[in-house]
Order: sequence, then structure tokens, then C-alpha cells
Amino acid sequence: MRVQLKQGEVTIRIHQRPTERETVSVIEFPDGYKASAASHCHPNDNFSKHKGLQISLSKAMKKAHIKKDERKLIWDKIFNYKYTKGA
Repeated sequence: MRVQLKQGEVTIRIHQRPTERETVSVIEFPDGYKASAASHCHPNDNFSKHKGLQISLSKAMKKAHIKKDERKLIWDKIFNYKYTKGA
């Protein structure tokens, strides 16, 4: 998924692996910089794709020092895409 930010168009990739109980988010910037983060589910908890996405993407955006207004653009794009994709 691509999102236009002040730094240019960034690519966001989400990798969810329920069998490993892990979600990985990667944000790729036009200059080649990549920020990635993962969330891991405790063996005693139920794996949730939604919660894993929230945690891993929040961590990746924090690593990339993305400002609040741009984080909102990313969240809006992801959740509008996710819930309209099957419609």
C-alpha cells in the first residue's frame, strides 16, 4: 500500500503470520530508508490480526519519527482499504 507523505510516497507492507503468532510492519521511504517493527502474541493469548497490526505499525511509525498528522493519514488509508477491499 502506498501513502503520500511530506517526505514523498511511502510504501507500507504488513506481513501477518498466524502460525508464528507474529505481525511485521515495514515502512519504506523514497530515499531507501526502511523502518520495521514486529508484534508477537503470547502463547496463552488468542492471535488477533487487528491488534497485531496496530502494535507493529505503531512501533514502525515511532521508529520512523512520523508526525501525528501523517500517522492519521496512514491509519485512515489502512483501515479504509482493509474494510472496503472486499466490498
